[in-house]
Amino acid sequence: MTFDDVLGYGKEAAKHIAGGAAAAGSGIGAVAACGVPGLSAAGITSGLAVLGAGSMLLGIGTVGFIGFGAYQAAKYVTTKIVD
Repeated sequence: MTFDDVLGYGKEAAKHIAGGAAAAGSGIGAVAACGVPGLSAAGITSGLAVLGAGSMLLGIGTVGFIGFGAYQAAKYVTTKIVD
């Protein structure tokens, strides 16, 4: 294993870490921004209901789509910066 191999693994790890952080942060941020202030049970419930247009189940799906989009966007940007 050469130094270039180790550097390549580090670059790939950075892309995935940035993507994961963006996905988690955007999902939590969307729920917190749309619901009752705070991330209590009432805040999470109301946030998911607002995001899902009245349905918490659809809200969970919406948060998943938001997280997936943020993950892909962060990986794209990180790839452009690192490579």
